[in-house]
Amino acid sequence: MFERPRGGERTVLVHLRLDGFEDDRDFTEFRELAVSAGADCAALITGRRPAPDPRLF
Repeated sequence: MFERPRGGERTVLVHLRLDGFEDDRDFTEFRELAVSAGADCAALITGRRPAPDPRLF
């Protein structure tokens, strides 16, 4: 059996902003929650939509 070093959780955070709901605190809190849970954020991806679309959620 091979010994492998135990790594942490590597994550890609995806944050979607909806028009009319822009608040940078939401994104900051989202990132801080992931980090406090032990995640190592490998990348941060943001997107923007004019309104929620039920097909995509």
